[in-house]
Amino acid sequence: MAMTEHEPSIESTDATSTTTSATVVDEATAALAQLQCVEASEDVARKTTTPAAAHQLTEDLPFSVYSPSIRTMWSEPDADQVLVRGSTYLDDQVKVAAGPSLGKLLHVDVWSAETPEARHHIARFDHKRDQSVLRYCEEKHPESLVFILNIELPDADNVSLVSYWLLPNFFSAANTSDSNFSRLLRTFYEADNSWCDNRFKLIPSFVNAPWLLSQLVPSRPALTGLRLTQHYHRADNYFELDLDVSSSTTARYIGSLCQSWSMYVEMDVFLTVQGETEDELPEQVFAGLRFSYLDLSLATTIRE
Repeated sequence: MAMTEHEPSIESTDATSTTTSATVVDEATAALAQLQCVEASEDVARKTTTPAAAHQLTEDLPFSVYSPSIRTMWSEPDADQVLVRGSTYLDDQVKVAAGPSLGKLLHVDVWSAETPEARHHIARFDHKRDQSVLRYCEEKHPESLVFILNIELPDADNVSLVSYWLLPNFFSAANTSDSNFSRLLRTFYEADNSWCDNRFKLIPSFVNAPWLLSQLVPSRPALTGLRLTQHYHRADNYFELDLDVSSSTTARYIGSLCQSWSMYVEMDVFLTVQGETEDELPEQVFAGLRFSYLDLSLATTIRE
């Protein structure tokens, strides 16, 4: 299925005006508080069911011993119907269904740190664990890449949402595949930070959320690096992207609102790299994640 959809000239997280964002968020927070009792009763019923996932891992992976209290709060959604730039997008602005995600969701951690800076390069904390995600993948999947998205939330507890995906046969596929996107993804891994800032694209979508919140928070593709500070950390078998939500005033307000209402929200996040030339299209989704009524108070504290 193809769909014509004109993207904004700059895809960004600044969906609301910076001159009105604080006022809007304050008013919305008050209105949402009035609805809290109703929303809570509805969402408690939803939380009794484990979120459905299109691609659940069936093997008992060793690192699953970590963050067990949030295991029912994340899953891997189906990316088949996510709209991305098609092969003819430069001519007709037509978006097409992405098809299956290239990556496989392995694990999610919710961590809090002593300082905001301590959250950068979160992979080093995983390496210290007895059952490390990265060491496991290095041993079992030496030709694959682990992509880590570290969403650094704007709160006093310095909470990070850390997700790990396995990109199978990443290093061999980029050399042998005829896929334009496989080559683009390899460029993303090798490129400088400025290039990555201009190409990394996050596609959010509410599954369930209070109506007012869904009106305030945009559900459209965002080139997050154009408005937020992003840090990149690369190694032989992983690529980590740290997304600092506090680095934009508007994003900080929106992030704080979402954080306050995380236990009442079910939200999908898909990742891609923006194709801008004919030989970089069509786009594909390389990672997907669903957060389901996430309780951030269950964060595990990490220390240097």
